[in-house]
Amino acid sequence: MNPNPYQEQLQALFGMRRTTRRRDLQEMHRMLQALQLQDLPYPVVQIVGTNGKGSTSAFLASILQRAGYRVGLFTSPHLIHFNERFQINGQVATDETLASLLNHTLDVAAHEEWEPVFFDVTTLMAAQYFAQEKVDIALFEAGMGGKLDATTALPSALSILTTVGLDHVPLLGNNLAEIAKDKAAAFRSNTPALVGVQDPEVLQVIQDLAQENQVSPLLVLGRDFPIVEETIELGLHGQFQRNNASLALGALGPLKENLGFSFSEESVQEGLSQARWPGRCQPVRYKEQTFWLDGAHNAEAMEALAQHFHGQPLSVVFGAMKDKDILALLRPLEASLEHLVLCPIQQPRAASPQELHLMLQELGWTNTQVMTTQRLEEALETAHSMATSSNKKNTLLVTGSLFLVGEVLTACGALDSAD
Repeated sequence: MNPNPYQEQLQALFGMRRTTRRRDLQEMHRMLQALQLQDLPYPVVQIVGTNGKGSTSAFLASILQRAGYRVGLFTSPHLIHFNERFQINGQVATDETLASLLNHTLDVAAHEEWEPVFFDVTTLMAAQYFAQEKVDIALFEAGMGGKLDATTALPSALSILTTVGLDHVPLLGNNLAEIAKDKAAAFRSNTPALVGVQDPEVLQVIQDLAQENQVSPLLVLGRDFPIVEETIELGLHGQFQRNNASLALGALGPLKENLGFSFSEESVQEGLSQARWPGRCQPVRYKEQTFWLDGAHNAEAMEALAQHFHGQPLSVVFGAMKDKDILALLRPLEASLEHLVLCPIQQPRAASPQELHLMLQELGWTNTQVMTTQRLEEALETAHSMATSSNKKNTLLVTGSLFLVGEVLTACGALDSAD
């Protein structure tokens, strides 16, 4: 059987991970020029933040699409297929299209004597794809941070900063203020920016940096635009999605005033209610049982998840990467957690169930029933068995990593939710 050239290309691409942070964006600017992308034929909205980037992007893309626009959406990571990162009006790019884009990008990189890096290459592929397909607007979700993220090399007409939490600490900063500075450094001078951060001290850091860099206007959630009312129907589950939907709504003003976009009340309502974003507080059916999936992989996201399931006894399937603070991830769920099933993830950076169990023992975690499993199917079935053996109606939850969520969605056979 002949190997698939495209799959071989993807394997090579995944091998291009960066192990250290870049010093600046000069190489990205050079590649954009070489690819004739220094002046994009469409406006860009850049979305940065610790959590909520994908959901905010999904809400905004859905509204824009219902308003009749052709919308490019670049996100990461993917849950099942690499192609998910590149979407136009909800349709993912084909293998053939991505193979062509990847070949061309690497050819130009070789000519420019540029050493390609995974996220830089995928960002450049997306920028070319949206230009070729003549989108009206493109939403680019940052990969990590803001100041040195590849998406920050793109000319941006609007910036959105969702939240600031403790994640990627070794690279972005040791405290919220440092991380906020890194993310807010993506804002452009004389260009509008929206902020969903609520913490007063962190918000002050962002405001000071925005003023220093002449970001204008700086629009803050709850001060310059409201949080959406409870009566408004959203297509994504979870109380925390109200803030993400609010940021999407807040973006409509600058898009109208600065870029001439227009939105009917109907397109806004439909966009909010029909938005979809797999793997974020998503119910799925597995062997006639409902499991809730959420890719929360930092303490802030877990806190939001715990608030959503407040008061419900939980049977949790959990997996995580080795570099995560496991106790910080699980602590928000502690009050409701009755059973914890540790599950393997098919990723080189993942902690094994045995490693997770040892970490929990060393951290003194003894207040809940913990099981280790060797296969995903075993983990799901064990969680269900433990939940049904309880006298309570336990909620089945899978969390700790988007990679784990992607594997569950694959096991379910689709990206469709239970409802």
